[in-house]
Amino acid sequence: KPVCFFRWDGSDYFGAFGDTLSLPPHESQPTPGDVETISTGAIVAIVVSDVIFMVLLTLVLVVWKRRLSYKTLKPQTDDDMTCPQSLQFDYTTIEAATDKFSGYNKLGQGGFGA
Repeated sequence: KPVCFFRWDGSDYFGAFGDTLSLPPHESQPTPGDVETISTGAIVAIVVSDVIFMVLLTLVLVVWKRRLSYKTLKPQTDDDMTCPQSLQFDYTTIEAATDKFSGYNKLGQGGFGA
């Protein structure tokens, strides 16, 4: 069974529901010369508050953008020690730097329970 009925007809429905009562007109109709005005102080307050809001919004966006750019910056150094390859030396380089692992160049012994 259909839940909703849809009727398509080109005829008017004027008078289809009998005589309807219309509401009486509103008693206090404004006259054409009776225009309500906004005071100058209210206009100034609205404009000043809008300008302050826009300035604060701009400042928040600038600070947010700067913080975002600082987080994405990567240090531009040549001695980047964050990658494991920069901390690896070959055996001959270490042997030459320590004078063939001489006891004279020894800085300490053991550590961490050894």
